[in-house]
Amino acid sequence: KKGIPITLSLVYLCVAARVGLPVEGLNTPMHFLLRVVSKNLPAASTVYIDAFSSGKVVSEDEIVDTLRGQISIQQLRDLPPASHEDICSRMLRNLVHIFAQADEPSCTMTCVSQLAEVDPGARAQLAQEVQLFRMTGRTRILKP
Repeated sequence: KKGIPITLSLVYLCVAARVGLPVEGLNTPMHFLLRVVSKNLPAASTVYIDAFSSGKVVSEDEIVDTLRGQISIQQLRDLPPASHEDICSRMLRNLVHIFAQADEPSCTMTCVSQLAEVDPGARAQLAQEVQLFRMTGRTRILKP
């Protein structure tokens, strides 16, 4: 178990797609999860997978507890699947955070510029990051 939840989940998503299993990513706060999608399953029996915990099947209650109440069971059920853009954006935000903590401004700014391409909605915040970097040589830590 090495890496961050989203990268491990991406491996699961790719393998599932390859073998024809209906699995989608979920952009939950602080943790990226997987949901098995089947029209034959009622909402109450939807299967959730935590790739970071060795692919453990987790209940809705466990997810709400793990996320410290930042999401309700109903919000979890209603959460749309993460798009490819959502996944790329989240991965880049994670990298910005990691590189900023490691005091790697060049890598941080490379990820910031890539994030601006993937997530145009984040451009204003990212422009502030670039300005801060130009003025100080340092960046704030963006929340992933």
